[in-house]
Amino acid sequence: GNHVAVSHPEFADLNFSALNRTVVYAFADLLGPQAPAEEVDGECARFRKGHALEDDLGLLRVYHRLGARYLTLTHMKSNGLGDASTDEPRWGGLSPLGREVIREMNVLGMMVDVSHVSDDAVRGVLEVSRAPVLASHSACRALCDVPRNLPDDLIRAIAERGGVVQVCFYPAFLSGEFIRRDEEVRTRLAPEMQALETELQEDPEALREARRRLLEEHRPEPPPVEELIDHVAHAL
Repeated sequence: GNHVAVSHPEFADLNFSALNRTVVYAFADLLGPQAPAEEVDGECARFRKGHALEDDLGLLRVYHRLGARYLTLTHMKSNGLGDASTDEPRWGGLSPLGREVIREMNVLGMMVDVSHVSDDAVRGVLEVSRAPVLASHSACRALCDVPRNLPDDLIRAIAERGGVVQVCFYPAFLSGEFIRRDEEVRTRLAPEMQALETELQEDPEALREARRRLLEEHRPEPPPVEELIDHVAHAL
């Protein structure tokens, strides 16, 4: 068929704009009375993964123009902006580009989200940013010792600079006991998982769905709501 060549920023424009407007229209009843798209979009849009910038500061401005109002610097893997809490460090915190991106976000009025990033990267953000920062989904490491959670000193540092920590409801970030039971389940299911991989190796989509169903059938009970409340109380 015929192909239309588009530049890097134009491709970002097409994809992000289409996604953003789909969300706006799909949840119009929850967003309230109709408003011009340029007013509504900014209330909905964020990046979860900083690698969407592809190390291009110009794309940050493109996404901001399309309505993005905050950026999670990393996801599970370290990237060109900085180190993730669940990956090997590449930069010892933020990269030089990460620092430049944060300064530009301050200028644009975008929030910097430090969930997922390493402790040293959070410290780098607090050092560079002139605006309060956000941890959009992080619990307390003092209560559940996993690297995705924030230690007390960083919770305090974020609060002292006027920032916000939103506690994550994901069970494996709330309870060490849940983590232990979940690991026991995965160990017990390992032979069945291997059999599925052999059986469905030519069909990745079916394999993904079969693994999901198997884990869902055997997943341990989530921690009680009191443990979530403990994290909220600790953060306060």
